[in-house]
Amino acid sequence: MLADARARVFRDKLYDPVLGREFETLDALDRFFTSEPEFDENGEWTGEGADGTRSILDIRGVGEEIAAGVTAPLGSEELVALFGSSRPTATDLTAERESALYERLTRGDSLHVVLYVGDEPAEVVFYGYSWD
Repeated sequence: MLADARARVFRDKLYDPVLGREFETLDALDRFFTSEPEFDENGEWTGEGADGTRSILDIRGVGEEIAAGVTAPLGSEELVALFGSSRPTATDLTAERESALYERLTRGDSLHVVLYVGDEPAEVVFYGYSWD
């Protein structure tokens, strides 16, 4: 689902341009962001394009833990604490709960929540803060 969302956002140009540059492919954009990053003494990216695209394009992978360019699932215990279930539905996504999700994130972080219809996963919702 991440790959599909990224492809759609890139195709439809639903992201902020990077230093006014145009990229012919999503792979070219990814190579730009993964080549020789510069970090300051606090570990924050300061190099060219450090602001990212302010979109899902800044997330290039899925992992078990949040990391730069990686989204991670909200853990089962956290899901139950926030939603009262380890299988939340779309109707469970209230503004208050979404605010609580954003409070868990810092610059460059992303997490995702799988939403269910009955016992079946139906949708993935991504949350994140851009590098800006």
